[in-house]
Amino acid sequence: MHKREVKIWDTDLYTFLIYRTGLIILCVFFTASFNILPQKLYPVKIDGKYGFINSSGELVVQPEYIEFHHFSEGFVIVRKIKSGLFTTVDYGYLSADGIFRSEDNYRKLGYYNEGLAKVYKRGIGLFTKSKWGYIDTSGVLVIPNKFYNAGDFSERLAWVEKKDMFLFFVLSDTYGYINHNGAIVIPYQFDGAGNFCEGLANITLDDKRGFINKNGEIVIEPQFENVREFSNGRAAVMLNRKWGFIDRKGSFIVPAKYDEVRTFSDGLAAVSVSGKWGFINTSGELIIQPIFEDISGYNKGICAVKINNRWGYIDKAGTFVIKPKFEFASIFSEGIAQVRINSKLCYINLSGNIIWSSDELVND
Repeated sequence: MHKREVKIWDTDLYTFLIYRTGLIILCVFFTASFNILPQKLYPVKIDGKYGFINSSGELVVQPEYIEFHHFSEGFVIVRKIKSGLFTTVDYGYLSADGIFRSEDNYRKLGYYNEGLAKVYKRGIGLFTKSKWGYIDTSGVLVIPNKFYNAGDFSERLAWVEKKDMFLFFVLSDTYGYINHNGAIVIPYQFDGAGNFCEGLANITLDDKRGFINKNGEIVIEPQFENVREFSNGRAAVMLNRKWGFIDRKGSFIVPAKYDEVRTFSDGLAAVSVSGKWGFINTSGELIIQPIFEDISGYNKGICAVKINNRWGYIDKAGTFVIKPKFEFASIFSEGIAQVRINSKLCYINLSGNIIWSSDELVND
């Protein structure tokens, strides 16, 4: 009896030790995974050139770039002066850890989405045509440059355009969708195409917009003059030059009565009434009156708004959490927002405190 009790205890202890060891390994794994995620960088201008700071306001990438675009999946498109026998401009991607990768063999670069970025290669004379393809995060061309035009990947699919020409005459111009392998999974058949969002993508047929699913089936008939992507189960559509919102079945949730609208974010969408902006919820109820001259859209429950020619930030109840005192204000991104004070570029945190300020005036 005594031996049986000891055996059971030894087995339970062994199982416990394995379980605990597994938890430790998982914790180490997830901690390491979070640590290797690319940090968010923010552009700053110093002595006429651009560098980047982190969310603490520390300069982590020295100012040597003459042009930049926004970050996508840890990369930003930049240009810098390349010195040598002749002064030229180098064009490529800067990673979040400050490493520059030249891609000047391409004429145009796209943003990274789902690990792939579209790139445009110019043809040589009359023998090869200029086409779009896709590179991975190491710069390797994984989908050849063979498309007349191409979109960003979204929900594992990207729209591509095929245009057949004879001399200067267009014989056909159609759109379809490819997967990550570059294979056509939705055949060329549409007059226009957009990105997939929430399982649906807008397409154009005979100058009217509708929506398809990932099988390429039309689920909302082309009938609208213009559309926006689905978000929060709603899509903005234009009918008779007015904007409203439909659900995934194509039924109007908000009648087409607004002059302009923005896509739903955090359960709210901005709508324009007589030149002023307010917000509705997903049921179409006007919950923040249209009193603002301009807006940025919600992110993490905070939205930049312009009133009396000054920008500030409101919460989802319409209450100011940062008073309108800026000449310009952008949407918050990971707790940091770009603003302009006394014609100088600054970055603030969610408390409205300045974490970085430029010494240079901003002209644009």
